[in-house]
Amino acid sequence: MEQKNKNSKFEIPGYVRANDGKYYPYNMEIDNVYFCPNNIIIDNFCVKKYDKDKYLLFEYFLLNLETKEFIVDYQDDGFLDLCSSIKKLEIEKQELNKIVRIYDQESGLTEIKLNKKNVIISLKNEEVQIISNDFLLYSEDVEDIVLSNAIYIGYRFMWQNNRLKKVFFPNVEIIKGDFLSWNESVEVVILPKAWIIGDNFLELNEELNFILIPKASFIGKYFLNYNNKLIDISLPEAEEVRDYFLENNKSLKTISLPKAKIIGNGFMSSNNKIKKVFFPLAEKIGDYFLHSNCVTEEVILPRAEFIGTNFLEENQKLKRFVVSKELEEEIWNRLNPDSDYIVVYHDGAKEIENRLRQLIKQKR
Repeated sequence: MEQKNKNSKFEIPGYVRANDGKYYPYNMEIDNVYFCPNNIIIDNFCVKKYDKDKYLLFEYFLLNLETKEFIVDYQDDGFLDLCSSIKKLEIEKQELNKIVRIYDQESGLTEIKLNKKNVIISLKNEEVQIISNDFLLYSEDVEDIVLSNAIYIGYRFMWQNNRLKKVFFPNVEIIKGDFLSWNESVEVVILPKAWIIGDNFLELNEELNFILIPKASFIGKYFLNYNNKLIDISLPEAEEVRDYFLENNKSLKTISLPKAKIIGNGFMSSNNKIKKVFFPLAEKIGDYFLHSNCVTEEVILPRAEFIGTNFLEENQKLKRFVVSKELEEEIWNRLNPDSDYIVVYHDGAKEIENRLRQLIKQKR
């Protein structure tokens, strides 16, 4: 991190030099404010030390132990909505960790585990239903989170977290945009009741190998955009899949979207493993659908009304393509003369299939 103090002659990674000439270790920096262990904040290189008997500083949250209120001079975070009406505080010191129990009149008990540097490593609340925007926005080290009663998760949930490996929210129904979008460590996602998934869901994650969202009917843009570990995915209730769904995934072999009607641009445009695509209700297919796929042999889109540009552009293996009769002329104009594929229209008319076989031979 670039040191902005002009008086500094050299840098020490993980330390900031304050105006008093001393170097202080810090947990995180936000807008040139450094949050340090031992209740110290370096604000514009000025040292602010807070009495440990009166205050608790963990990560970028400063809690007044006497008034039971958070001081929000430095960061407004959705986490603070869990603690807006604190009635009781408990702090349990352990050998390596610290447990903070916050009893709130509205949100119930929130239990937080801190490591020796006062960094959050786990959080548990079994009562709150609404998780506000920017919840633990800059918290990178949470390894475990329990929100068993939550039904709604706002924008930018744990945006910069990079330690969480499993996501299990049994009652969440709606997830807004940028959910764990910088996380690269999550391996398992289980959201049994979620029906709306916002944009940039785990966008940068590459490690996910299992996902269960059986009721999701809407999938936003950049869903698992950089994931490259999933080999199969089933979204039995999805009706709309927005742009750049699994755009960079090269390992997926099977996909099930039995109810999808709208499929956005860039759908799995880097994939080169799927051999069969069957989307029985798909009506609109965006640009660059399976753009780089060379191995798909069968595509069945019996109700397609629109197919965008660069559709299966690099494919050389297609053998069977089922499409609606309305797209007859358009699909014929896109036929690749080097491919062996046969276009069969939804009405299954044998004479059309035979005619196309003859035309393909003539075109060669």
